[in-house]
Parts: sequence; C-alpha cells; structure tokens
Amino acid sequence: MGGNAGSGKSSLLRILSKMTTISPNYLAFLDYDDVVPKGEHNRKLKIVQQLSAWIQEENVSPLLVDEIPNEFFAKDNYGEELIVTSTNFRGRSGDASPVFIGTTNTDNYSLPERAARRSYYLRIDKPFDEEFRAKTNQAYNDLLNGITTDLYQDFILRFAKKMEENKSIWEQYEEKGKIDFLYYAREVFKDYYELLEQPLPIYFPLKRFDDSQESNQEKWRKLYLGSSHDDFHYHSAEKRLIFKITSLDENLTLRYGDTKPSVLYKKALPPKVVFGSLDSIDIELYADKFFNWIGVQNPYEKKSWLTKILNK
Repeated sequence: MGGNAGSGKSSLLRILSKMTTISPNYLAFLDYDDVVPKGEHNRKLKIVQQLSAWIQEENVSPLLVDEIPNEFFAKDNYGEELIVTSTNFRGRSGDASPVFIGTTNTDNYSLPERAARRSYYLRIDKPFDEEFRAKTNQAYNDLLNGITTDLYQDFILRFAKKMEENKSIWEQYEEKGKIDFLYYAREVFKDYYELLEQPLPIYFPLKRFDDSQESNQEKWRKLYLGSSHDDFHYHSAEKRLIFKITSLDENLTLRYGDTKPSVLYKKALPPKVVFGSLDSIDIELYADKFFNWIGVQNPYEKKSWLTKILNK
C-alpha cells in the first residue's frame, strides 16, 4: 500500500493486524527499520534476508511491515529478489506461507514485471483533512477498539470450504492473463453482502485491482509533459520516439538516493512500448503504443494528418 504520508496507510495496517492476530491486545506489525537491530554490519541486506526467512516459515499469519523504503523497490536484490524467490520456492514446495503486506511513502514504487505480477500495489493518496483530525482520531479509535478476529476466522472457514470444493482454486485468470488470486476472497465477501441483503458498495472490486500500472503510467506521463518534454525526439518514418534516458541521472539523482533514476524509469516501462533494448543510452519507443499507454493523444499523429491536408 503506497501513497502520500498522512493518508492512513499505517492506521489501516494496525486494523489488519488486530483483525488477524490471535491475541486481541497484540498488534503484530513492525516498522521496516526495526526488523534488524541498528548498528548491524550489512544491515540493509540483512533486513531483506530476515523478511525472506519469515516468509519461508510454516506460520501463515500475515507478515505486516510499515514504512518500507524506496530502496526495497529500487534494488534488484531486495524487493524483486525477495518476491520472486519466495513465491517460486513456495510454489514448488506446495506448502502454505504467510502473505506479506507492507506500506510505503515512496512515490517511486516500481517493480519489474516478474515481481509485479506476483503482487498487488494499492495506492492510498488522499490525506485526511486536518480540519476534521480530532473527529477522525476518535472515530478511528472507536473502530479499532471494537475490532475482533471473528470476521477473519469466519472468512478462513468459508475460504477453506471453497478450496475443498474446487481443487483448482488458484486457476482464475483476468483478461490480461495474470492469475487473479483474490478471486475467491471476493466471492466470500459477496456472500457476506448477500447474507446481509445489502448491495455491493461502489468501491467493491469486481476484478483484479492493481495500481502499479497506473503508477508507472503517471510516472512517464509527467516525464513527457514536464521539463523532459524536449528530450523526446520523434522519427516520423519509423513512427518512434527516441529518448536519452541517461539524462535523468543528471537531474534527479538526489531524489532517488544511490539508485539511478534511469533504472527506475526503465523498470516502469511495459515491454510492449519498447523497440529494441533498454540497455542503451537512448531508448526507442513505439510512438502510438507509448502515447496510448500514458493516456496522451499522439501529437505527432495530429501533425502528420494536418500535413497531409495542407499538401493537398
């Protein structure tokens, strides 16, 4: 769960913790920075290794982690390796494993495709109105104090029953071919609303919901429409855009720590819009596909149309 600070991500994590823990008085989530004691040698890597070790355990209680930093997503041997290696290992073994749920304030969330398709990214970016902060805190505390594990336990039993009825429970795919592994979880909640004789709320997701693609699209849309606009060069014969992606490293390095901005932006591009390799200084993009992906009308296509009219 990512987005602006103050939008309630940690508060939601606290609620999830109380809903899913055995002891109602124990909040089973921790800060990313507290996973390994401060002062440890090679501490950053050890944090990822410790998270991986917990995911490999047979305990299936959710692993809830707050304040995951940018470097977890930026470094290949951190988030990407953790997600891909852990899910592949569990997939081969067939054993149950805990789900890993975390929050981050980074606005540069980006995972390569092989890690992204094994995860969900939910963007929570609507900060609370400070004018209503006091009332909000009171309402939240009342809700938190009244939460029990009853719903979670009932959900587990209903889900287990669906697993008994359908051995191929995970073989649900969305239209883009990704496994929709929350399909039956949504079916259970549909049953709840039916029992209550209530309609599904307008925010209820009817299909796999993932903000990672939208986040990547916004990243490149802002890049094209912003100060880097003049660095995109159009070749009409091939209908492709050329962009010197290393130019990003000259201007944005301080914002991303020790990870080059060009690396993050490369990861955010879907393969379908790229012509050739991403390893060169200049990257080449299919113009039509790129503009369609970022949701911007192709300005060069319009010029080409006007040129044809004028030539007549």
